[in-house]
Amino acid sequence: MNTQTSPMWLLKLVALVLLTVLSFTVFYSFFTTDSYKYPMYSYLDGKKTTVVGLAAAATAASAAITMLPGDVGTPIADKLAEISTYTIVILCAIFLEKYLVTITGAAAFKVLIPIACLLLIVNLLSLRSRRLRQLGLKLICFAVIIVLTVPVSVALSRSIEDTYQETIQATIDTANEDAQEIQNSQEQGLLESLINSIKGGVSAFTKKFEITLTNMIEAISVLIVTSCLIPLLVFVFFSWLIKMFFNLEVPTPLNLPFLDKNSKNSNLI
Repeated sequence: MNTQTSPMWLLKLVALVLLTVLSFTVFYSFFTTDSYKYPMYSYLDGKKTTVVGLAAAATAASAAITMLPGDVGTPIADKLAEISTYTIVILCAIFLEKYLVTITGAAAFKVLIPIACLLLIVNLLSLRSRRLRQLGLKLICFAVIIVLTVPVSVALSRSIEDTYQETIQATIDTANEDAQEIQNSQEQGLLESLINSIKGGVSAFTKKFEITLTNMIEAISVLIVTSCLIPLLVFVFFSWLIKMFFNLEVPTPLNLPFLDKNSKNSNLI
């Protein structure tokens, strides 16, 4: 029996055509709707507000502790000022996730999957090329991965941050309150009286800001994990699943053969 008229051949052809149509219509419509995107936008905007608040509180605390007499608070002030550098990295990761939510649906279902189906249909009709078939399958797998990475990472990040949200907000509030107290006393010329009225004087204030610094470092660590590491780990995990179940190496910037100087093959397959 001619393989191009066999039931299995016809079934594959119909499935590829159907997948192309569904990709342009049903899948694209669902993954680009506001009801799909806005819950993630809302979560990411909330995280952005938390990060900005943390950066502002760290800056205010750093400026306030430098008002204390002597240089005892300078090391803590320097460490608090460095926190702003980490918040910039976190903000970049948050904006990247928001952009990915916007573009991955269109990229996957309007570009990658239709191109992959076209390659597979051409291969099915004439070429019978193993490399072309693998390339089509890789594009489909890659499209699925980029569509699922952000929603899954957002869900995991939210479950982690829910545990720490109250602690992070308390850290921001405490830092702002302590900084405002010192700033108001400085403006009114009552800073020395305030320090003298507290048992331990300057060292007591220094101890308070040391605790604030420790809490801020913990908050930054949580946000780095949820904003930077979890999305990367989710992408790697999905790639590993694809490789394990389908024996396909999904092309990524880390494993493209042309980036490997020792690679003897410059093809993607």
